[in-house]
Amino acid sequence: MPRHHRSRKERTEYLDSCNKYRELFENNPSLLKEMIYHSQKRMDGTRTIDKNHQHICILTAIDRSNNIYIEPVTSGTANSTDVYDKLHKRISKEAVVVTDDHRSYKYFVRKERIEHIKIGGGTYTSGAYSLSRVNSLHSAMDKFISKDMERKPATKYLDLYLMMFWWLQKNKDLSQTQMSELLFHIVTGHVDCHMRAKMIPVTTDDLAGRPLPIDTKGFF
Repeated sequence: MPRHHRSRKERTEYLDSCNKYRELFENNPSLLKEMIYHSQKRMDGTRTIDKNHQHICILTAIDRSNNIYIEPVTSGTANSTDVYDKLHKRISKEAVVVTDDHRSYKYFVRKERIEHIKIGGGTYTSGAYSLSRVNSLHSAMDKFISKDMERKPATKYLDLYLMMFWWLQKNKDLSQTQMSELLFHIVTGHVDCHMRAKMIPVTTDDLAGRPLPIDTKGFF
């Protein structure tokens, strides 16, 4: 269930609106009980009964020029199709892709015929290649996302939340004053034509009615 910190009544209504309540009641009552009655604080991290459906995969990539890709992709673990769909138009065939040994990357690099450096568990380097850059990005993201369960972003807005993280990473060499001034110019519309062309007007109704930005894999 998305992390909206709902009451039990709201959780029941949400499941009913998604036509999941009866399905879970008949086929998986233990999961239904967990989703309605268990505290979301207890359902955090490795302590969950089924942690896969409680986790969101955030796909990340970074190159030596500090070009950053970061996007919430799916509930649970990303599979090879998820990785291919998100990366095949973003990474050049001339690139060298450096990853850990998770099998989800294999289909993407083989189909696109991209050189793939796979670094096994327990190590961080392979010759001239390492995972240090992306590991640093993950550490920064971990610090950015609040540890307080009451302040964690709702799944529905996680992509927007990560846009702010992306912006901060791209401008991390600026001083606090410079970043504040730049943000003020963006918010007030004092930007050049190139940036203005990328801006999309959004209302509160648009935000409230937006769909979840991930593939839920049928978990919720």
